[in-house]
Amino acid sequence: WERLPLLAVGLLLAGAALGALGALLGALSRETRAASLVAVLVVMPIVFLGLVPREVAPVAGWFSDALPFAHAVRYFASSLYDASPWAAVARELAWLCGLGLVFAALARVATRRLLA
Repeated sequence: WERLPLLAVGLLLAGAALGALGALLGALSRETRAASLVAVLVVMPIVFLGLVPREVAPVAGWFSDALPFAHAVRYFASSLYDASPWAAVARELAWLCGLGLVFAALARVATRRLLA
């Protein structure tokens, strides 16, 4: 129960990063009906690539590191199972914050272009 606040922080940041990615995909699709289809077509292969071990396909590992899925998995795994999770938790939180900010900024730019 001591790590429950740690999990809540990770859930909040992972959700924000994924929400920013969804906003970016929605702004890039430009149409409401197409946004959900684009999200499914883009996210499903990316999640699958995130499940492939880095040793098997290094390119897939690099690609999945550019998205918040793998970082969220590593964050939750280290916060739940590591005896001293602080280094891994800090690293993955930094990745989630950075990716969330980048995706949010890109979504803002795409939305402005859509409205102009």
